[in-house]
Amino acid sequence: MEVPLQIYRKNDTAIDTTDAFTTSERFVTREEVIRWVKETGINNKVTVIITRSDTETGKRGRSNKVIFGCDKGGKYKDKSETQNRLEGHSFVGRLTTDEKQHVADLTKRHVPPRHILISLQERDPENVTRITQIYKHKSVIEAEIRGPRSEIQHLLKLIEEANYVYWSRKRDDL
Repeated sequence: MEVPLQIYRKNDTAIDTTDAFTTSERFVTREEVIRWVKETGINNKVTVIITRSDTETGKRGRSNKVIFGCDKGGKYKDKSETQNRLEGHSFVGRLTTDEKQHVADLTKRHVPPRHILISLQERDPENVTRITQIYKHKSVIEAEIRGPRSEIQHLLKLIEEANYVYWSRKRDDL
């Protein structure tokens, strides 16, 4: 299977990455092809997404087809500007299971998000996670802890559990 992929620099000269995406491997399922292309892209500092796909429905002209592209629109930033890092790519910047656990552990110890990010980058210098992913995962953790309660209900629960003296009132007409 050959997947021609060209990436353009600022001056519109194409970098041909066809060799990286050429394989004689046969894929049984669509998901296997997608996984292989995305992993190959990551290994070559390119985040690949599905730009268009079509599935065979029996109608005339419809066949199984997947078209891949760069998630930044096929544009490549000059190496001197980005130091060839994939910052800003949502797929590559995702937290792994181990990193999510690390964020959860540090969050329980009330470590600020900027220090959590520094800790992740010290563990893996190639890590391209951004601070927004840390904040998003922290909000997921807090929502899991809070459960179905609103933030105010959760606050009142914590106050009650800590045996603080508090006073509240409720409007009955709502």
